[in-house]
Amino acid sequence: MDDHPWEAGRGDDAETVRVSGRHVNFFGNASQLVANAKYSTVLRGAGFGYEHPCLLPTGGSLSVRAGAWWTNESPSAWIP
Repeated sequence: MDDHPWEAGRGDDAETVRVSGRHVNFFGNASQLVANAKYSTVLRGAGFGYEHPCLLPTGGSLSVRAGAWWTNESPSAWIP
């Protein structure tokens, strides 16, 4: 079991901050709640997800994820 499921850190460029986490055994049935966020001068956004490992008695699992991300690049940066 992970002793530190939540993490925060700074990126290599000193302009990026990220946070991520995982709640293990969410609702007490081995489900997991996952969340992450990132903020930098170029990319920012957040996402979350839900993972249920034993959806059916015969096997199978469920994984649902959603998020929103924005970029702050000028279109001229895309042209070689």
